[in-house]
Amino acid sequence: MNRMLLPFCLWILYLLSGSVMAQGVCVVRGSVEDKSSSVPMEYVTVRLFDGNGQKLVKGTVTDARGEFRISGLEAGSYRLLLTYTGYDSLAKDVTVSSARPDANLQHLKIKYSYRK
Repeated sequence: MNRMLLPFCLWILYLLSGSVMAQGVCVVRGSVEDKSSSVPMEYVTVRLFDGNGQKLVKGTVTDARGEFRISGLEAGSYRLLLTYTGYDSLAKDVTVSSARPDANLQHLKIKYSYRK
């Protein structure tokens, strides 16, 4: 009985490890700058929605260098939304896949809004 139990347990662990490793391997990263001055922007809200823009998947804020990173994503299409008080929002469609798991969106520019 023990001789059959060990190979069976190893086989189950092998199957489980493959499904766990296949999930959440993609990354969306980038940097955000002011459109007129090209100065990196800190604390910009970065939200990632599903492909049709309805369901929030993950979010973060930019760091002192204006950079962000959202990891642990499954392959697929997403909509990135950048928002910052006093600035126009910026939406961008992003696709990550097993062939291209890292979407690097450098120098995204958002424009100051002159609303009165």
